[in-house]
Amino acid sequence: MGFFVFVPGSFDVGDVYHAWALSQEKVARERVRPMMLGELNAIVAGGESEQVEFKKSTGQRTDAAKAVCAMLNAAVVLFGKADRFMPHYPQCLLRMARFRGVTKSEFIDNQQARGHAFQLLIRAQRFMQDHLPIAGRIVPGVFERIDEPLYPPEALREALANALCHRDYGIGGGSIGVAIFDDRLEISSTGPLHFGLTPDDLLKPHASKPWNRLISNVFYRRAIIEQWGRGTLKMVELTRQAGLVPPEFEEQTGEVIVRFRPVGYELSALQEEILNVLAELGPSSIAEIVGSVEGAKRTIQRNLNTLRESGLVRLEGSGRSARWTV
Repeated sequence: MGFFVFVPGSFDVGDVYHAWALSQEKVARERVRPMMLGELNAIVAGGESEQVEFKKSTGQRTDAAKAVCAMLNAAVVLFGKADRFMPHYPQCLLRMARFRGVTKSEFIDNQQARGHAFQLLIRAQRFMQDHLPIAGRIVPGVFERIDEPLYPPEALREALANALCHRDYGIGGGSIGVAIFDDRLEISSTGPLHFGLTPDDLLKPHASKPWNRLISNVFYRRAIIEQWGRGTLKMVELTRQAGLVPPEFEEQTGEVIVRFRPVGYELSALQEEILNVLAELGPSSIAEIVGSVEGAKRTIQRNLNTLRESGLVRLEGSGRSARWTV
């Protein structure tokens, strides 16, 4: 094809080769006319979406071509050369902006980058490092000031990885975006939430259904993402551990936005202990929490209610089946 670059030893590209090999086996076994390079190029230029899967049961050459195209499209997203994305793959785009104030009326910095998914992940992280301040704090009894990023870097990396894995690459004008304001940071990706998920679902355990399975699988093997279906929960845990409010998830027309705010809570030692216990145990009854936290049941219950009012914990169910969870 002329616009792929594979990095030997860095990533598993066996799936791409396997799909092409299967299509060639079908040609030999079923004696159908082999697909010409020009035909494959035409399908690729047509913008077939990555989520098309190879179906071994079908003997139709069109389906085989779509399957190969899906593999090749995933390979472009993961390993394509930066100077070959235009004009067929304009959606492999990262938009980055630092705005003055809290609106998009004035830029401090405005950049765009094209590249494969790993390059875009690195570029986005560098942009955030360049523009996000470091928050310093003084801890009693510690001589040196403790400097910490305004937002937990691991949570931002998780949001970026999710955007790259779950966005809709079938939209030619799509992209992922990083927008930094004085009061927030937003990471956006083209396409809606799929499989009936809502923004509220992302704040609680949900089924793992990656929209782009080939891309997500490579990210998983590369240890960029952990377990499918846990990415948004991990962002919530990391922001809470940093003393910040949980990220906001929003679905607007044509895109999904993850919003981080540098707003923190003043937590007591008991409240921090309760949050740590819930993060470790998962959904827990009041009896389980009392058994793991030092303090009277009434005091623990009062602090749980305070945390609930702040949006840091939730109470699911009622009566004996009631469970507290972060």
